[in-house]
Amino acid sequence: MIYSIKGNLMYYELGFVIVDVNGVSLQIFVPNSIMDKLPSVNQEIFLYTHFIVRQEELSLYGFLTSQDKSIFALLLSVNGVGPKSAMGLLSIFDSTDIAEAVVAGDVD
Repeated sequence: MIYSIKGNLMYYELGFVIVDVNGVSLQIFVPNSIMDKLPSVNQEIFLYTHFIVRQEELSLYGFLTSQDKSIFALLLSVNGVGPKSAMGLLSIFDSTDIAEAVVAGDVD
């Protein structure tokens, strides 16, 4: 399990960042909602991560807070919700709002 990443932000665009960790560049998918909270390019960044291993792909998802990472994992446990859907929800809604909706059973 890769719990977190700390390195230099090398590049970003909507939906992902490239982080250099001691000479290894990692593509990390991030919610669109954090784009305005990222440090400047060539500055240090710390992300909590969720590593997904699939038969054809290894994917790393990053979050600025451990709460967002936990909500992502919670969403993945819902039948029919995959990483792209979970990232889409975190791009639109605050993690607190998602947690409250899950607890309340609000499927809308």
